[in-house]
Amino acid sequence: HFYKTALGFQELAYAGLETGIRDRTSYVLQQGKIRLVLTTPLTKDSTIAQHLIDHGDGVRVIALWVDDAYDAYYQTTQRGAKSYLEPNEVIDENGIVKMSGIHTYGDTVHLFIERKNYKGVFLPGYEKWETEYHPIPTGLKYIDHMVGNVELGGMNKWSKFYAEVMGFFNLVTFDDKDISTEYTALMSKVMTNGNGYIKFPINEPAQGKKKSQVQEYLDFYNGPGCQHIAVATEMRKRGVEFLYVPGSYYDTVKERVGIIEEDLNELKKWGIMVDRDEEGYLLQIFTKPVEDRPTLFFEIIQRKGAKSFEKFQARIDAGEKIEPKDWMPEAYKKTLLRQISQHAHSEVIGMQPEGNWVLRAPSLRAKKILLAKIQDEGGHGLYLYSAAETFGVDRSEMIEQLQSGKAKYSSVFNYPTLNWADIGAIGWLVDGAAIVNQTMLAKCSYGPYSRAMIRICKEEGFHQKQGYEIMAKMMKGNAAQKEMAQDAINRWWWPALMMFGPHDSESAHTSESMKWKIKVESNDRLRQRFVNRTVEQAHHIGLKVPDEKLKYNEKTRNWEFSDINWDEFWNVVKGNGPCNHQRMSHHIKYHNEGAWVREAAMAYANKQSVSKTLN
Repeated sequence: HFYKTALGFQELAYAGLETGIRDRTSYVLQQGKIRLVLTTPLTKDSTIAQHLIDHGDGVRVIALWVDDAYDAYYQTTQRGAKSYLEPNEVIDENGIVKMSGIHTYGDTVHLFIERKNYKGVFLPGYEKWETEYHPIPTGLKYIDHMVGNVELGGMNKWSKFYAEVMGFFNLVTFDDKDISTEYTALMSKVMTNGNGYIKFPINEPAQGKKKSQVQEYLDFYNGPGCQHIAVATEMRKRGVEFLYVPGSYYDTVKERVGIIEEDLNELKKWGIMVDRDEEGYLLQIFTKPVEDRPTLFFEIIQRKGAKSFEKFQARIDAGEKIEPKDWMPEAYKKTLLRQISQHAHSEVIGMQPEGNWVLRAPSLRAKKILLAKIQDEGGHGLYLYSAAETFGVDRSEMIEQLQSGKAKYSSVFNYPTLNWADIGAIGWLVDGAAIVNQTMLAKCSYGPYSRAMIRICKEEGFHQKQGYEIMAKMMKGNAAQKEMAQDAINRWWWPALMMFGPHDSESAHTSESMKWKIKVESNDRLRQRFVNRTVEQAHHIGLKVPDEKLKYNEKTRNWEFSDINWDEFWNVVKGNGPCNHQRMSHHIKYHNEGAWVREAAMAYANKQSVSKTLN
């Protein structure tokens, strides 16, 4: 009755004794795109009854609508989630619903619901619920976000869970200086699925003069749980008790938020708070706790501003290029900056393995080609650093992150080049893998990265052909040269396959990168394409691919291959490869020794700039 009368929800469905459910009674309420299921136990020994004893009224289940409940379950449990409900099908005369579930913070669970083949009012076991009481809706549209309160130290643990297990991003982080008063404070990380439709802020308490509101929730709820549900609305008046907002709050609104459309006196009258985010600004008001304990409450929120995740995603879906001056989600920017800077670092560090052989190349022609290739790679690094700088990050900052170990580069460059055949293997296999990856990146949704990749791809194509030429010549030579070539492919084959990154199911970044068309094909699909191409090339010149399980599948038309040694991959990524220390110490040494060259070049550029201005 409260949810209908005070908040304007409408009845939708019912499950209980009359529908064949013996252990509980559930009422489903609906408004806009919001569905709430209110459940009470019918037996004293049920899970629901125990939840009430432990926590009182609260949010037990956060259900997520998915395309494939089986796949969602297996992907998340393989990444470390604890199973709550194994995949199953529930069938009635209206069709099939597939369900599965995992545990998250506290006693909260996520259910994965696949209902594309179901036409019933809600779920099997529910019947349509109709009454004569239909209060006017209050304009609530959809769930904007759901906040989870966790123990001190738990914020990073659970934000990592949503990133690594669910494939979410950290949209924004607030520390105790951002969200605090004189008496109470909290820290928060907002996790999102990337398109902005699902947002889960994870809060933990911080030190203040009095007990943090998060700690108060944890004490009364007896552990972590969903603190509040934020719902979007068109702002209507309703007889609900809201939290008091002191009048002094509105004295600094214009300084904090800027120009707003609403009359500040009206907002003050109704106790409506104003805040700004990356899309515009928002109006928000908080209900007092809606249950007996000071735990669960609702936040009514209205987002204002022309820019939105939906419009951004529509541009991506339409194939438009995003340019530096365009609005973009912070998570999109962070993902691109990480990828482009890592790519730039890889090009620069990638000069070292081949640089060792410039003076030892077997002919003048080979020396000239190798030197030109190394110069190309240096140029690629410059293109990519320039693309990354469009996000407002200074190049020196990116170099510092590389040298300090905060930023990564491709693990393949941490292996040694033992002989001339290794130079051929790098060109053929490493640059061959790069061209498969980078041809796709030329279609990236971010304009500066896409344009840089078009030039880079053309040059990488030559590098791959040069490497293959070296290997082909050696396979036409004497026995020692053939043995040298085979040894090189034996050592470089698996590192080349690792260049495509972890399996899609293990990659923390693949799903969002695909959604935003930063990359348009997955790691595993690109790796398979590389294998299909390269195996045929190896056979053509008489080389054996070092994989005893390698075989051609006529049905799929793919070469099937063994799984990669991922322990080796992660060991190298963490800095424990054969040449990690050497590569970085050389980079730091020669970067410092070359400082005078950069300074001279900058001085000349500044002089020319001043001269042009005066003329």
